[in-house]
Amino acid sequence: MEKSEAYDEGLGTVYERFILNQILKRIKSDFGITSVLEVPHYGMTGVEGLNSVVLAAEGCDVTVVDWDEGRLATVRSVWKELKLSHKLSVRKVVDYGSLPFADRSYDLAWNFAALWHVKNGFALVEEMCRVASKTVFICVPNRIQPGYLVRKMVDRRFFKAVDEKFIDLQAIKSRLIKNGLRIVEEGFFDIPPWPDTCLPIKKVTGAKRGWNWSIIDYYKGRDPELERKVGRYAFMENTPLPKALQSLWAHHRYVIARK
Repeated sequence: MEKSEAYDEGLGTVYERFILNQILKRIKSDFGITSVLEVPHYGMTGVEGLNSVVLAAEGCDVTVVDWDEGRLATVRSVWKELKLSHKLSVRKVVDYGSLPFADRSYDLAWNFAALWHVKNGFALVEEMCRVASKTVFICVPNRIQPGYLVRKMVDRRFFKAVDEKFIDLQAIKSRLIKNGLRIVEEGFFDIPPWPDTCLPIKKVTGAKRGWNWSIIDYYKGRDPELERKVGRYAFMENTPLPKALQSLWAHHRYVIARK
C-alpha cells in the first residue's frame, strides 16, 4: 500500500509510541478499563492527539483534554481520519486544579510527560485521583538519562517554560498515596539504543532516505510491518537490565496507581 510522509514522526517517537501502547493495552486488560481521560494530552513529540488512540481501538471511550483549541482541532482531525471519532470527546480546560468532571467519572485518568506543562502539576495529580474510578497512570521524563541532560544545556527556552518539580516521580507518588490510591507498579520504559534529546531534527524526505516512520500509516493498514521493524530496536527494552542501568538510559519513568 502507498504510504504517506505527511505524518512521518521519525523512528524515536514511533518507537516511544509502540512501547507506550504496550503498557496502555496491559492497563486496559488488567484493570477492566472502558472509559479514559487523557489530561492533558500535550507532552509527546510528533503528531498531536495519538496517545490514546490504541485505547479507543481496543474499545474504550476517550476524552482528550487540552488548553489549546488548535491542538484540539488537530486531535479531532486525526481521529476522524482514523475513523475513531465515535470514540472521542475533546474538552478545552484551562484550570487544571479544578477539572470540570464528576468524581470517579472515568475508569482511567492518565497523561504522558504533561505535568510539567501545567501551572500546578501536583494539583492536577490530585484532580486525576478524584475523577478516576479505577486507575491513574502517569509518565514523566527521566531526568538523569544523558539525552535529557544534553537538552537541558542547549534548549534553555524549553526549560524556562516547564517546571521540573512536577516530574519528580517520588513527589507524584506521595500525592497519589495521599489521595487514597495504592501504587501497584512503577518503573522505567522507552529504552532504545539511542539517547533522548527531543531536539528538532532536520526533516529528510522518505523518497531520499528510503523509509518512513508513521504510526498513522500503521493504524490505517498502510504499513503493517512497522511494529516489527521498530521492534528490532527494543532489545534493551526486552532484556531484564539491572535497575541502575535502566535508570541511566531509559527515556521515561512511570507509575500506576489504583483505588
